[in-house]
Order: sequence, then C-alpha cells, then structure tokens
Amino acid sequence: MSVLLGSYYGTSVGASGAIFGLFGVLIVFFYRYRSRLTDGGREFWRSLIFSAVMVLAVGFIPGSIIDNWGHLGGLLVGAGLAWGMNPSQSVRAPYPTNDL
Repeated sequence: MSVLLGSYYGTSVGASGAIFGLFGVLIVFFYRYRSRLTDGGREFWRSLIFSAVMVLAVGFIPGSIIDNWGHLGGLLVGAGLAWGMNPSQSVRAPYPTNDL
C-alpha cells in the first residue's frame, strides 16, 4: 500500500508491515472465537487492538517517518486472509484421538 498510496519518494524498510499482518490475523482470530475466550484472552485481544491503534497514531504525528501505509496494508491483508480462511468453522482432528 505504501507504494500505491504513499505520497513520498523514499524507501520503506523493516518488518513492521509483516508484524501488522500478524496483528490482523490475531485480531480476526480472537474476534471469531470471542465466545470461547477467557478473561486473559479478552485482555490480550484488547491489547493487540490498542497496540495497533497507538502505533498508527504515532505515525500520524507531523514529521513522523513511520510508514503508516505499510502498516495499514499489512493489517488489512492479514485480517483479510484470516477472514477468508474461515476460522469460525469447527476444527476437527485429522485422526481419532483417545483423549478422555
């Protein structure tokens, strides 16, 4: 997204777009399974959202060199992939288990 929508002529380096992609996957995953979450899981979900919002907010500070388009692109692609994989379906073991 930074190449397509960025309004600057510079380079963007780092792995933060990929980290935001993982944020997107985890946010969608925890959203889909929110009825099964414990209090700790709900707190982790909220902290993921808070962290993503805060880093994006810092990128909007005038004079900031943080590539928000790269972050938003990673977040949206990660969330889209997680949503498209349909994690809301029940997961079955590929073989019978003897857990009682």
